[in-house]
Amino acid sequence: MSTITAVANLNLKEQPNKLAVTGSIITYNDKDTVKLELAIPQGIIGSTLLLNVVMTEVEGPKKGTPKPFYYEQSENASTYNKVQLAHKEGDTTIDVSILG
Repeated sequence: MSTITAVANLNLKEQPNKLAVTGSIITYNDKDTVKLELAIPQGIIGSTLLLNVVMTEVEGPKKGTPKPFYYEQSENASTYNKVQLAHKEGDTTIDVSILG
């Protein structure tokens, strides 16, 4: 089972405002890759940003390794108060922290 750890910060000090999502997910090969992609379409709750966790898994020796990911958005950044990360083993929802 993959474990996600993430935070979402909305920086109101910068213009334009910027929402940054950072975190990591445990994968089972050192050469696996992870990235976040904007989910299209977005859901019906306009205050929740939906992102897909896209993992590319490689065959080979298995060892739990945390892989970092990052996503940044300026457009409509201040409209979000939650971020939902969707991955093959389920969804993780985090609250957006406000800086500034």
